[in-house]
Amino acid sequence: MLFSNTNFVVKYVDPSAADNGDGTDPATPLNVLPASAGDIENATCFLIRRTAEENAVQLPQGSNADITHLMFLGMPKESDPMWQFVPPEARAAWGADAAEYANLKADTGSEPYGDSVKSLLLDQAKCFVLYRANVFRDNTPAYASIFKFPNQNYEASLIFEYCRFGAKGVDIDKENYTEQTSTSSAKSYIEAKFPKVFSLKHCIVNMVSSSDYYGGYGHAIYLENAHFITANDIQVFATSSQYGGDSGPSGGIPLCFTNGSGEDAFGHYENITCNILINGTWGYLPGLFYSAKNQYCLLKKFRVNILDRKLGTETPGILRVGQSMIRCLSNHEYRIEDIDIKLPKCWRIESNGHICSISGFSNITTPGYCKSVKNISIQMAETDGVDNEGNGLYYDQAKYGTDDCGRYNYYSALELSFSERSYNEGSWEPVMVSGITVSHPRGVALYCFGAQLHNCEIKGSVKLRRVTGDISTVETFYPGYAICAAEGTTLRVHQLTLGKANAATVGSADDPAIGSNYSDSSFIYVDVSNGALKSNQCSTATDVWNGYNCVCANESDSGHYTCRSNNYITDTWNVHRTGGAPACLKLYNNSADGSGFLSLGRAPFTGIRLTAEKAGMHNLILYAAVKGMSNFDQLSRKLLIQATVTHADGTEETYFSSIAGQWQEDVESVWNNDSELQQIKLVMPIAVEQASNVDVKIHFSWYSATGFVYLDPAIQLLPVVSE
Repeated sequence: MLFSNTNFVVKYVDPSAADNGDGTDPATPLNVLPASAGDIENATCFLIRRTAEENAVQLPQGSNADITHLMFLGMPKESDPMWQFVPPEARAAWGADAAEYANLKADTGSEPYGDSVKSLLLDQAKCFVLYRANVFRDNTPAYASIFKFPNQNYEASLIFEYCRFGAKGVDIDKENYTEQTSTSSAKSYIEAKFPKVFSLKHCIVNMVSSSDYYGGYGHAIYLENAHFITANDIQVFATSSQYGGDSGPSGGIPLCFTNGSGEDAFGHYENITCNILINGTWGYLPGLFYSAKNQYCLLKKFRVNILDRKLGTETPGILRVGQSMIRCLSNHEYRIEDIDIKLPKCWRIESNGHICSISGFSNITTPGYCKSVKNISIQMAETDGVDNEGNGLYYDQAKYGTDDCGRYNYYSALELSFSERSYNEGSWEPVMVSGITVSHPRGVALYCFGAQLHNCEIKGSVKLRRVTGDISTVETFYPGYAICAAEGTTLRVHQLTLGKANAATVGSADDPAIGSNYSDSSFIYVDVSNGALKSNQCSTATDVWNGYNCVCANESDSGHYTCRSNNYITDTWNVHRTGGAPACLKLYNNSADGSGFLSLGRAPFTGIRLTAEKAGMHNLILYAAVKGMSNFDQLSRKLLIQATVTHADGTEETYFSSIAGQWQEDVESVWNNDSELQQIKLVMPIAVEQASNVDVKIHFSWYSATGFVYLDPAIQLLPVVSE
């Protein structure tokens, strides 16, 4: 049989046959395999009949350095791609069998070390195929992997397709299986190092998270390095674990593709579904997937569910995440999309736990550009989680790291970190993240570093570093600390909803919505919030630039505009000018004469938009009132108005009040709800060549221990009438 440019000698195997034939044709099949790998001839294809599980052949044990090509080929179905490779006589004799798999029983030894280890070890493999096979242990421990490929020369092609891996009698993938189990047999199936190609397709992988493992290889499928990797159409069934944290459960996960020291890896991971079964009182949710350091990584259509079917009649007192469940790390170019994770009844994440953790390089010298992460959905418990210790109150976790942005990622359900850089430099490539939906209102929902973030709906706190973000909604159970942003983050949140009604249970109704400091150097704009972003108590520090602002267009009440910086405050006030806006903006700095200035509409943002209805000379009129300012002669420098108009040819012209305007005493206006005001107005001529919008920005840098400025936001743009 010709496969992979090699002529294989076919040996027919029928485990249900009464006699052990010579294996030359389907009529005289072998009914056992060689007991030792040393008895296998190179380039042999064992074509094994599909039978019931009780009819199984024992997998050979030991090593054979002469074997470079070997196949254990369960008889393909007519719909299988491998069907066309098998001889016609095999199709005629066995093709119509009803059974799903050929059955291979494995025994890897009863002790973890030395001569007792009985893996099938092929250290010179160049082509190995396991196809349509049910591979299982029968009440023997998993101290070593069933298949081992230690060759480190990137030569082998390892193919595992249409297979099932598990332990006999522990059929956690079957809908009718509900027995609690502590078997140590359901793991450690494949261990491979440095193949050229590794293919895992159309497979079922069962894994019970038991606590005994040796040598760190408790993974079900463990690939250390490869040039080309594909894992497609995989169903994982994994139990909860008795232990958690970074060292558990059992130090192993079902799908582990480390590629830790590899080179030029292509990783394709698609159509993977992980089904979690709660196993008795074991309450740690298991790690499920790990991949790292792919030159190109495609992770697509990944599903995680906790099944309603549980194992045993007992239940855990706590469901929690103690380690990262899904990790896709340190990739160079990547397309990660359509990840859907549902964890009902779980609302507790430990400090090093993450539901999904994704990281990658921000610059690279490899050709091409693909850095896309989109459509990730994580749904955790909102009101009915299982935790008899914390009972759903994890406010300290939500607030953790507010004084140290290096700890923002702790406790986060979704961790997106694109902080790695190639020290060969190369081009800097923006990382695009969109379509993120995370529901973890009792804790940290999202941590993101180094990306452009768009189209997100978040329940739970959000912590960002070096991010340009546009988030649709943020909602949290707690009364504050919903957002932390640092290291140059620019963020817009359209709707922010704080759990102010829960302040009687945890926290305070006065807790700020933004937990990060102005010194963390970020700009945050919120369209609508049901609570204050920050308090109006400014800092006395003068070494923080006042361009870092927290702005809300509708804070607590509709139309309540606020803009705060380290030293400066703009707040909406009930003082108003007759004929002007119903409320004014109060601008003040009573704390310290800090660096920079507060800007309303700082570029590149838009300020107050005025409309010129027609071309011609216009006067910009702005009314203000000053109180308690001793250095009034500084007015033109401390309160600066900037206006920009677009001309007919597309050019823009900018005017500044200190050089193009005139502050005049205003004796006509009537200001209400305050007295002893010094009333002024700005008149600034502006040439308009066509009907257009005029953008007006306000810059304020006036320090006074007691003084402030009222500004009427009803700025006028009036045509100049010729006399």
